[in-house]
Amino acid sequence: MRHALAGVLTVLYPARCAGCRRSGDWLCADCLRQCVPFGGARCKRCGAAETGYACATCRDHIRSLDGVHAAFEYTGPVRQLVHAFKYRNMSGAAEWLAAQMLPPDFAGAGEADLLVPVPMHPSRQRSRGYNQAAALSTAIHERSGIPVAAALQRKQLREAQARLSAEQRWLNVRGAFAPDTAASQGHVLLIDDVCTSSTRSITPVLILTGRIAA
Repeated sequence: MRHALAGVLTVLYPARCAGCRRSGDWLCADCLRQCVPFGGARCKRCGAAETGYACATCRDHIRSLDGVHAAFEYTGPVRQLVHAFKYRNMSGAAEWLAAQMLPPDFAGAGEADLLVPVPMHPSRQRSRGYNQAAALSTAIHERSGIPVAAALQRKQLREAQARLSAEQRWLNVRGAFAPDTAASQGHVLLIDDVCTSSTRSITPVLILTGRIAA
């Protein structure tokens, strides 16, 4: 039923490139070439630009995070697409973004027992219309078969992370989430649309963690 509805919506509202508005796909080939792939010398945990195994922020704050994988740097045409996905109810882009997040050679998917979307506060979800991380998780599940669980709860509404410094971001999310026991065992892929590190932002994001800790 969901795929039939998606097909009808695609006919009625065909995808347009978020970069140049050309019909055909969420990013056309020309705009996709302008996007910067995730890669290079990075912290093995959070994905920030770093020459060593783990950056200072991860050494100080992170214990159970195994690594971060993303499709792109959050810049150029893909930034425009993700912004529309987040703020202009462009939910149809979820499947395209999921395909970029989960290439066939991504080994982390084989280690995952569960997909967990990063939750939104109910008031923020009402204002945006849906949870983008949940839409991405559903699309990834359909590609991979990995089950999805709403294993985190958003307890408090906090200031948007994008406006804050790296240290302020850690303080901002402290105590904002509560884990469910379903996420206490096995390997979890946390799913979000954007990850803002200490130096740059990446999108969309798969975060592999051994467990979700309170």
